Amino acid sequence: MFEEELFRNRNAMQTKCYVYEFIYNIHILNNILKVFSFNIITKWPPHHHRKEDKEDKLHVYLNDIVVRPVVYALLPDKMTTTYEDLFVELQKLPELQSWNPLLVICDYEAAIKTAVENKLSNAEILGCLFHLCQAWRRHAEKLKLYNEFRVGSIQQFWRLLRVLPFIEPTKIPHYFSVILATVQTPQQQSYFDFVAYLHKYYVRGTPTKPPRFPPQQWSCSTRIVNSIHRTSNICETWHKCLNEVTRKSRGLGKTKMTDLLSKLQSEDEHTSHDADELSRNPNFKVKKSRHVKNVLKDRRLKKAVENTPTPPGVPLDDLPLLQSFVHATQ
Repeated sequence: MFEEELFRNRNAMQTKCYVYEFIYNIHILNNILKVFSFNIITKWPPHHHRKEDKEDKLHVYLNDIVVRPVVYALLPDKMTTTYEDLFVELQKLPELQSWNPLLVICDYEAAIKTAVENKLSNAEILGCLFHLCQAWRRHAEKLKLYNEFRVGSIQQFWRLLRVLPFIEPTKIPHYFSVILATVQTPQQQSYFDFVAYLHKYYVRGTPTKPPRFPPQQWSCSTRIVNSIHRTSNICETWHKCLNEVTRKSRGLGKTKMTDLLSKLQSEDEHTSHDADELSRNPNFKVKKSRHVKNVLKDRRLKKAVENTPTPPGVPLDDLPLLQSFVHATQ
């Protein structure tokens, strides 16, 4: 177990939510207005509260590009009330009583979204682009339509749909109509079911109810222009770091909570060191450089989204604009 001054273990709520907040990281979190929430399911020791608990990590920006975890929580379920209790427990800390982030980037889990809306009232919720496309793909697979997207007659529809998030939120309904106009009819019923699903949950909603995930939550246009991450994939590194804890026993014994806590302490030391160095030197090199192909891709995409050609050129619109996004992402 860690030395007492290194961390706070809050065994909170009747459902036993274990929250580990490293003292130094709480001071970092208090000064942060942008928060990532990246969620994984993993199996924990049989003697722990449940065989399958949910680990939730809150990540923050240390500078314009570096993202690190600062809070770890083992949650018994994925209910809205559990997430709300987590935020309440954090805000009970003296250092975080006035903490209310302005931006939260998360996946499309409705419980997280509702909890943020209820407990972090000032926060703008932005969805992860990877999880958005993943949700669309899974629904297409459920309808047995995805193969048509890959090799069938509506490949262009899928390519254009995947770049729809690069459009400004207020223009997304129009550009969704532009995409639909590219599809020749007749089409199988599963295609129309998929379009209805997109309308209901992401684009227009229903006559009596707005979409659960409105365009302003999943549009990435402003994020691209302001160099804010489009996905929570950057958090995957820290997900993988914890995998070695479950591999330690090689399946021959139980995974120990003490091993998990030791790993969290080790990761916290890296975060604390990097935060200290960045506070003294903003140019401190925290990690390896990004792959050149990804840097060039981001530059192309930013140029396409800004859409401000040199005169006498005119800005693109409708299908040509969408196609420029497709080319930029290739």
